[in-house]
Amino acid sequence: MTISMIIIIIIIIIFLLRIIAFISARVRAVQLICPRHADVCHLQDWNVASDGYAILDQLNDTTGLLSLNQLLTPILDGPILRRLAPFGNITVYRSDVETLHLTTDCTLQSISLHRTELSSIIFEANAHLHALDIAFAPLAAVPSTLAKLENLKQLVISVTQIAELDLTVFYPLKELLHLEFTQNQLASLVGAPPGEHVASKVSKILIRLNPLTTVDLNLFAPFGELEFLDLTSNRIKSLSGSLRAHQLKHISLVSNALRKLDLCPWDVLGSVAWLELSFNRLQQIPACLQKLPNVTELLFDHNRITHLPLESFADLAQLRELHLSFNQIATISFGSPLPERLRRLELFHNCHQPVAQLYVGVGF
Repeated sequence: MTISMIIIIIIIIIFLLRIIAFISARVRAVQLICPRHADVCHLQDWNVASDGYAILDQLNDTTGLLSLNQLLTPILDGPILRRLAPFGNITVYRSDVETLHLTTDCTLQSISLHRTELSSIIFEANAHLHALDIAFAPLAAVPSTLAKLENLKQLVISVTQIAELDLTVFYPLKELLHLEFTQNQLASLVGAPPGEHVASKVSKILIRLNPLTTVDLNLFAPFGELEFLDLTSNRIKSLSGSLRAHQLKHISLVSNALRKLDLCPWDVLGSVAWLELSFNRLQQIPACLQKLPNVTELLFDHNRITHLPLESFADLAQLRELHLSFNQIATISFGSPLPERLRRLELFHNCHQPVAQLYVGVGF
């Protein structure tokens, strides 16, 4: 046997080994793991087309959460979802799923889809689904058929390609309480504030880590029960319009690019207890803070404020903490005493002066 023949044989053997390795990597055996005394079962490498539904016969009437890891099917639709209904809640992780088609007769209460190829969603009228969580998917839009989920209470969409969010899609969802869009590609919020016929129960809106640069606050007017508004870590440079959410308790605008904030157009919001504006580019104390008469904590640290007018806080009788560390405050005007309830005033690191922290009693 010549050297050339030996080389050819070696090459053939290497080629065959690679083919075997390639095939082995794709021929996966479906596994069902349901630990005793646990509410979670794990179904891995399930290829619906080749494995069929026989594996599900082992589930009996189990209830709880089913985690589907490496689900090998492009469509999650009625036939599959009906067979998974005994669990009530499913999580799909690292899957080929491209389309979710939720049918009327699907009785699942929650669906989570993380790290999938999801790009299309179809909702039929459904009264069972309460929670939907989508993360790490090429989804480009919120489907208008979402309005057919009459009892949806929580919607969380994270790390998708959604660039525009039309808030009118959520107006018909009368049971929706929690709305969250984190780390998407949102560049704009749109919507027309409707009339009095909208009965929204949304209490939490979180729109975080998106490339938003401007926000019209009028768009939140339909959410009359809103208690928590979180617009943290966007790129917001300006806010327009007025906040009119009279149940609002907590406003967070942390880590944006605001140079100023004018509360004068806002309604008087007597329920607001917290206003967070840390890590912005504010050059002055926001105007018309008296629009928040019952605020207890103001966070203005890590900005570029140069002057501190104490009279700005004169009407804030409930104010207890005022955070102004890491600014550029060089002057303070004593036009009026600080609120009597104020107990903590932080002025660390202003104009390269030594650390300052005041625990305030009555007056100043």
